[in-house]
Amino acid sequence: MIFNNKAASKGVTPRKNIDRRGNESYPPSGCCERRKRAERRLPTVDENTVSEAEWFKRMAIFRTKQRAEHIAQLEVVLGLNPSQPKDT
Repeated sequence: MIFNNKAASKGVTPRKNIDRRGNESYPPSGCCERRKRAERRLPTVDENTVSEAEWFKRMAIFRTKQRAEHIAQLEVVLGLNPSQPKDT
């Protein structure tokens, strides 16, 4: 992205096209370190193991809540009062 004609004629862009995230460098001169500890921030991934029984238990709870929310939405759309008994 070129912003002016002088830079375009010289083939210079106003921004550097380098990725600084891979470098372990300190803050620019005249600027202090704002982090408590100066270390590179790397993401971490933790894996939790869930047994099949625990997974089914959690899924059943999720589906029950999901079904209740869906029924409540239908009652609002249809104008039903949830406290009224349903006609069969």
